[in-house]
Amino acid sequence: SWEHAADSIKAVQRIALSGVDLLKRKKTTIPVVRVSEGDEPAHLLALFNGAFIVRQGKFDSFEQRLILMYHVRGTDPFNCRVVESALSRKALRSEDAFLAYSPKIMFVWRGKNCNEFAYRVALAISQRYRAVDSVEVVEGQEKQEF
Repeated sequence: SWEHAADSIKAVQRIALSGVDLLKRKKTTIPVVRVSEGDEPAHLLALFNGAFIVRQGKFDSFEQRLILMYHVRGTDPFNCRVVESALSRKALRSEDAFLAYSPKIMFVWRGKNCNEFAYRVALAISQRYRAVDSVEVVEGQEKQEF
């Protein structure tokens, strides 16, 4: 079971109990491992091939927020993760890639020292939103619309 860093103690307990309940219902002895946000093992991250996405807030709040920003960091499928971050230019880091998403456009921002893998992950995620125009932005060449 995976625990978000902002989960309350009650939420963590509920997650653990739901894992035990699932094992009982499936009548299996498969081990359940608790994983905390930020401590995900490499083999878990590799299952997502760099697109392990961590969102902030409750699941039903995503549609209500109009603009989201995601921080893409990592060098390979074993350490790459995409984490929702504060919507601010100050959050941008030269070593990584970022996605800024609105209902009309998605910006794929590449820091000047960003590695190729993180950038490709950001581009791949942007391609999932084909209904939204995607614009690539390089650090230092940002236009006013960004």
